[in-house]
Order: sequence, then structure tokens, then C-alpha cells
Amino acid sequence: MSTTPHRSRTWLHIGLFILAIVLLAVVVWFAIRGHTGAPSTAAPTASATASASASADAPDATAPVSAREVREANAVRFEQLWRTYGADSTIDPKEFAHRPAKDVLNALRVTDYTPPDWSAVSTIQRNSDYGPTGQNPACQGTTNSFSCMAYPTVGEWWVQQAWGSGSRWIEGPTVEHTGEHTATVTGVVRAILVEPGDTFHSTDTYALTPSWQDYPVSDELTFDTDGKVSEVSSNQPSPWWVSPWNQLWDTNMNRIMANGRRVAIPVQGQPVMDINPTQPVMRAPATQADLDGKVDWSLWEGMCMASCGDQQQGFTVSPDGREH
Repeated sequence: MSTTPHRSRTWLHIGLFILAIVLLAVVVWFAIRGHTGAPSTAAPTASATASASASADAPDATAPVSAREVREANAVRFEQLWRTYGADSTIDPKEFAHRPAKDVLNALRVTDYTPPDWSAVSTIQRNSDYGPTGQNPACQGTTNSFSCMAYPTVGEWWVQQAWGSGSRWIEGPTVEHTGEHTATVTGVVRAILVEPGDTFHSTDTYALTPSWQDYPVSDELTFDTDGKVSEVSSNQPSPWWVSPWNQLWDTNMNRIMANGRRVAIPVQGQPVMDINPTQPVMRAPATQADLDGKVDWSLWEGMCMASCGDQQQGFTVSPDGREH
């Protein structure tokens, strides 16, 4: 009897058994690989996509600031420090009307004229002979006078000449680059001066009469390689009271500001300024018709006295402090 068919079936069974073992090994291998962190080719989930999108849209906190932006920021900050001092010249006179004189005077009093520190934005060195640390004008020619001995610096002396003075930017500073290391800064700075003196009053209402004056600014700035201001020059007349820190303080502010914009603020009670000026101060109005219409009496509306019929109207100041 032949055994060929039987042998064939035997080899077939062996082959199928071997194939099954191979397939089982392949399945086990893929299962093990999947559990050991093999990279997945599956599509990203919605949360993963949203996270990636948010990262792409978020601003780069480490983005560098350009040299131009550094120069512009330094110019603005420098000019604010360079031309700001003392009393706030942007006050609205209406805010002080009919308030106690003592409160108004406290808001306007200045006793400290310490120069600011601009070293973070400028390499300009302040000359100690200029600004408030300069010499009292009374010391010129002699140092034996009482004023010179009591107030050796012009800043100390000025505290006795003016109840309050100061300046603030009201427009700008606006920076326009004119070269890689140069720029022009423009705008307007407003000054204020408050001084004692006889003044108009009726019963317990007194006229406190500060002076305001606006000055256009056009400065040429030069920057060093770090973007700091290294030089400044002005294209407009710039008296010390709107550029106080590196100029000589002279005795001209009273005379010039006397011709500025005057507003008679009605305050309750007599303004008592306990200072001792050694030079003439701005003249205060003796009546509502005094000073040839240079004084604005609009805040006294409804409070007309005997002199009202002769009152001469001057400019008026709106809440933003502008003349009309």
C-alpha cells in the first residue's frame, strides 16, 4: 500500500503549524512595540490642535525692542524729566474756586526743587552751578548779606521769592527721528507762578491770582550708541522755568510771568503766604477793573461788587486750561 497521501497531509499540518507560530509572533511583537512608546501616526486630537494654535498666536515675550524704539522711549522720558518741575501748571482754576484759601495754597506750595535723576535715559551731566543748586543771586558781589548767608543756593532763595512755580508738558513730547542718532522733539510746556501781594477782596472772599504762560518746544536731541540722550539743544527760546535743571536761575521770571495769563480765583479767607521776597513780585489786582483787563474774573460770576460796572473782561480759561 502506498503512503504518499498520508505523508503529504503530515507535511501540510506541519506547515500550517509553523505559519500559525510565525503569525502569533508577529502579533505579539507589534503589541509589545505599541506599549513601549513607539511614535503614533494617528491624527492629532482637537485639544492638541487648539493648544498648538494658541502657542502660535501668543505674542513672543522675548521679541527684541528695536534701537529706534529705545531712542524714542528715552527721548520722551528725558524730555519729561528735563522740563518738569515744581507746581503743577495744568491745574484747572475752577477746581480751586470757593475753596478755603489754606487748602488752595497747600496745593500750590513748593519748597523742594531737587533735580531729577535721568541717568537711565541720558548721559548728560548736570552742572552744579546751574539749576537750583547754583548760587543765590544775592551772593553775587558779596557773601555777607543776610539773604546770601540764610539761602546760599538759588533754589533755597527761590522758595522765599515764589509761593509756587513749575512747568508741565501740555502737548507732546512728540519725537521725530531725523537720523540714525538724532531726533527732534516738539510740543508745548506750560509754566505757572504764584506769589504773594495785596489783592482784591470782598468780605472773606479773596482773589488769588496766579499767572500761566505757554512755551513751544523744539529740541534737537543726539543719542549715543546705547540709545541714551547725549546732547540737547533748543530751537525755541527756553527760559529756565521751563528748562530748569541745567540753566542759570536768574531774577527775570517774576517780570516776564507778570504779563502772562492771570486768573482771579475766589478763595475763602485771606491767602497768607509766609515767605520773605527780596525782589518785586507780580502785582495782584486791587479791584475787578484793575490790570487793564489782563485778569480773568469769570470765576466771580454772580459775585459782582461795586467795581463790576467798570470790569474789563480778559481771557477765560476752559477746563483744559486753554485761553479763549
